[in-house]
Amino acid sequence: MRATKHGTVTRSALLRRINRRLGAQNEEAIAAGTAQRLSACSRTSPSWHTLGDYHLMNIGHKIVVETHVDIEALGRQIGAMLEYESLAE
Repeated sequence: MRATKHGTVTRSALLRRINRRLGAQNEEAIAAGTAQRLSACSRTSPSWHTLGDYHLMNIGHKIVVETHVDIEALGRQIGAMLEYESLAE
């Protein structure tokens, strides 16, 4: 019998994983001005309705490049979250 892998990842852990993945690409991206970082926005912030829970920032230009980011989809897309992992509620 084969054991199946499964596990849950918290949102804060996934945020750190994504930023580490994005950080690995930053040397070239910083030189090109395209380096990004995922940031969280508190629901009590006046900017929450505009930015959503998570947003991508361009580090070099300090501008928001994407709002309302689905961190689970982004994590899977860039390999920060494995297929058998799920996001903790």
